[in-house]
Amino acid sequence: MVNCFGKHEGEGQDLREEVGMAVAAGIPIVVAVNRQYLRQWRAFAGETLTPLPLDAGEIADWCRRAVAEVEA
Repeated sequence: MVNCFGKHEGEGQDLREEVGMAVAAGIPIVVAVNRQYLRQWRAFAGETLTPLPLDAGEIADWCRRAVAEVEA
């Protein structure tokens, strides 16, 4: 889980490189994105984006499915 994709990540700083490495390696990650930076996130993440609702149960379900897919 990554706490946030915000201004600095949108500008290519802070955790952007680490998030990119995880995505490139096929590691499922959950990233909190402020709506204000959603355009930058979409430009960065491309088609790998899976929007999730703000619901802990649904996020946990997604995590379980994503990990199961990686392990398969």
